[in-house]
Amino acid sequence: MDKSKTAQDSAEASNEKMLKPKSKSASERKSVLDFRKYTKQIWLAGLGAFSRAEEEGNKLFDSLVKVGEELESNTQILPIKL
Repeated sequence: MDKSKTAQDSAEASNEKMLKPKSKSASERKSVLDFRKYTKQIWLAGLGAFSRAEEEGNKLFDSLVKVGEELESNTQILPIKL
């Protein structure tokens, strides 16, 4: 009778373990926090890249227009004879 009682106690203890939510260890919590931190940093880096590309793109366009204007003013347009 003692053996059956022990087996039953063991089965109940096993069931309780399965039903209880496992608490996360300190390292698991740190990993989750690190993941969230890096995810936020990636998002912010993307926003920064978008802003920089927009700003630099406008500067590049303005620079190309200026070069084109200089080239146009230094170029003689020859009349075309038909």
